[in-house]
Amino acid sequence: MVALPRPEAVVRVLVLWALSGEKERIEAARMYFIDNMSPSDIAAKVGASKNVVNGWLGRLKSENGNSLGLDAVLRSCYNRVMEVPSILVLRPEGYSCVVCKRKRLERTAYHILWRHRELLEEHTAKVIENCLKKNRSSSARRSQTRPDPA
Repeated sequence: MVALPRPEAVVRVLVLWALSGEKERIEAARMYFIDNMSPSDIAAKVGASKNVVNGWLGRLKSENGNSLGLDAVLRSCYNRVMEVPSILVLRPEGYSCVVCKRKRLERTAYHILWRHRELLEEHTAKVIENCLKKNRSSSARRSQTRPDPA
């Protein structure tokens, strides 16, 4: 049985990465799913190991249920997700949060999930509204205006 794609879950992960300041992960996903680059080539560009890059890509595939449609999600949402501001800043003593002013954060994504879930949900909803829903409504309009092949 093939799992149905869940683009909203993928957008949520992309927004989480953006809020965490881990935009190289989003860039790696774009390079893989849109530019068709290999994980080895991506790893060389972003300065990570091939296994780490495969882990990032695997996270998106598991959130979506499979890799079908991930290229379409990234094509439609990439620019909007990259505009999401990071709330974490890397300082010599470690990451600190600009929202709650906590310092020396080690697990940045968990901090956002536990302390700033409402911010994550707000940005995710905006991206979904601006990207996915617009694309769905425009494709529905296109299908309504097409003549019948009969």
